[in-house]
Amino acid sequence: MDLNNSTNSLKLYEVLILMFEIQKYFNPLRSAKARLSVGFSYLIDHYLCSTIDLKAGLVVSGFWRSGTSWIQQSLATLMNAKTVFEPLDPVALSQNAPHFNQPTNMNIITSSVYMPFATNNFDDCPALYSYLKKSFKADLKGGWIRRTRKSIKESFRRKVVVKFVRGHLFLPAIQKTFSVPIIHLYRDPRAIIASVKRGNWWGGWLDSFSLSEQLINLDDGRSEFFNYWVDDIVKYDKDGGMLRVAAYWALTERFVRQCCIDHGTNIIFVSYDNLQENLEDSLREILEQAGIKSIYQKKLNSETPSPTTWDERQKMTGKSKIDSWKKELRSNEINAVESIAQHFNLENCFADYNRKSS
Repeated sequence: MDLNNSTNSLKLYEVLILMFEIQKYFNPLRSAKARLSVGFSYLIDHYLCSTIDLKAGLVVSGFWRSGTSWIQQSLATLMNAKTVFEPLDPVALSQNAPHFNQPTNMNIITSSVYMPFATNNFDDCPALYSYLKKSFKADLKGGWIRRTRKSIKESFRRKVVVKFVRGHLFLPAIQKTFSVPIIHLYRDPRAIIASVKRGNWWGGWLDSFSLSEQLINLDDGRSEFFNYWVDDIVKYDKDGGMLRVAAYWALTERFVRQCCIDHGTNIIFVSYDNLQENLEDSLREILEQAGIKSIYQKKLNSETPSPTTWDERQKMTGKSKIDSWKKELRSNEINAVESIAQHFNLENCFADYNRKSS
């Protein structure tokens, strides 16, 4: 069945999907149906991938626990787009690229925080180029990359919003190679660290990696940038714990911002904390800035939690989300994170930066 060339076939396919959606609720074999649902979604994505216009899609980037899942969902709703969730996560890679050329000296923990590197193009990493191209067309297998979709019907959408927490070090190459608009979400680092600590979310994996291993010791060109801070990297590696995580946030955030200066990369920087005040209008303005039309005309529900939101925080208001770190972090932790942000000239990431400077 050729879905790209036959309108009648597409309509028939849609009818089959609707029948599947209805009957799955009456079938006790939910897990089997869930797997079948994922497989069906992939088939639709695969057959429609040649119709996807990359320039009509969007990339959302940001560090772990920065609100990227929430923003991805909201933007996809406004654009009437389908989502691709974290294609560089080890789960997604195991389902689509088990032999992806990650550094061989990394174990399962350290490879989880590995960020691939490319500057102006992907000439030196063709495997990454091919995999990203499939990601931008939603032509990947598995349920992981589809975990934010609410139904199979979303697979019929012809625009794609892809989200990365591991994309900082190749954003310039993405824009210059694929010409896809990029939104980089940043959040108050004190809130990021509080979220990472909350409920032992990271399970130790963000606490047991090496900054030197991730940013200095790899022979792919990244050390040319990060060697400038080699003494800081060695120091924060020794400090360990959440300071190492805060330093990883600061160093990779510094890279993204410097690339915009050095390479003229047109990345749209968005503050998570500012979005809490007026989500819908802000996102519509961001889409207009990216040259993308907002299709969804109904009121956007800004309180809808993402799949990665903690249960106890799903009913919290925007203001309480922004300030909750004040009750969760000790004063010495706050001072340490603030010191790291200031050291790398990232004070404007603080939620209260504008209030202090006005």
